[in-house]
Amino acid sequence: MINLLGYNLLSAYLIKGDRILAYSLNFDRSSLIRQLEKIRDFHGLEAEIVFNERLDEYFEEKLKGFFKYKRNLLDIDLSLYRYSEVYRELLRIPFGGVVTYSDFYRRVGKYSFFEVIRALTRNPFIIFIPCHRLVRKDGKIGGYAPLGKAFKEKIIEFERGIKEK
Repeated sequence: MINLLGYNLLSAYLIKGDRILAYSLNFDRSSLIRQLEKIRDFHGLEAEIVFNERLDEYFEEKLKGFFKYKRNLLDIDLSLYRYSEVYRELLRIPFGGVVTYSDFYRRVGKYSFFEVIRALTRNPFIIFIPCHRLVRKDGKIGGYAPLGKAFKEKIIEFERGIKEK
């Protein structure tokens, strides 16, 4: 379990050997497992779903560092994932910033809009690869698999608050 922004979130990992290939967070264990299965299948990863308290502690510290230092502290090999260009482009969105889905799609325009959305919903490192920084054209919060709009809104507000300090 990881405590983040006042939420107690279940966490699990896709592990191959001694490598963490993905992780996810959720409020519900069965939904968390389904999300990791989708990530594994989508990216063609050969990995086992693992629940591990020591990894939870490690990731909770990395998430705290992400917000404290306003940058990703994980070394993620994006070449392992389908549509890695989508994830690279997400990493270019500055801390506390937002981009509309349509502008983001234009940035990675070699894929269909559907492909981009699928890649976003199968993000192997939620929060660290900041798909939460995408908003609708009208500036409102869109969906946020697997944690929902309220959580996404809280992350954006939190990042903006830190950025302004």
